[in-house]
Amino acid sequence: MNTGYMHPVLAEASLPISIPSCHCREMLQYQILSNVGQILRQGWFKGSNIYISTRMLPKGQRFLLRIVCNDQVLHEGRFETMVD
Repeated sequence: MNTGYMHPVLAEASLPISIPSCHCREMLQYQILSNVGQILRQGWFKGSNIYISTRMLPKGQRFLLRIVCNDQVLHEGRFETMVD
């Protein structure tokens, strides 16, 4: 995962995602799921890079991020929000 440069304020509340091997020409869907599988946030984007805001997620908890294209999971990984 390539993070590149991020503004410090954005970096503390964003999850940078880079999908270099994405050949999907359709819109990609991201989903943020709780540890019990409930979808907390989802949205759509086009391209191979996106910054997903984590500002409104509970602090100090683990989540699953899933990137989907045409019902195929392209990326799945866990992350944890920081405690202030």
